[in-house]
Amino acid sequence: MANTKVSAAGAIAMANALAALFNAGSGPATIKLYTGTQPADPDAGIGGGTLLGTLVMSDPAYGAATDGNPGGVIVADVIAADLVADATGTLTWFRKADSDGNGILDGDAGETAEDLVANTASVVAGSTLSVSDDTVTVPQS
Repeated sequence: MANTKVSAAGAIAMANALAALFNAGSGPATIKLYTGTQPADPDAGIGGGTLLGTLVMSDPAYGAATDGNPGGVIVADVIAADLVADATGTLTWFRKADSDGNGILDGDAGETAEDLVANTASVVAGSTLSVSDDTVTVPQS
């Protein structure tokens, strides 16, 4: 698998499949923001991280994938801010889950060049947490 290559059509199809996971269920997907060390994958437990806040995505969360040339790209619709952060701490990672709470995607988070960019990485309990946008790219090679 070290030399596996994915076509543009394949990357777009995989991005659409990922969007379908987020869009399934009876309600909106969520993005939970945490302190601590990011787990090995979204199937793993949260570990010792502290939940700083929860952002609620639109329902559906993502539209159809486009060709990012290279890669398949999905862009989130509106993401509601968490107006009252749950705890104080340094934002380090996020978990996106479907409406049933099943983890689908984890990544690093902060306020500059991370996978998910928030309005602040230094969260204070009771403050507002938000993201300006959310784009996911499935790589093409």
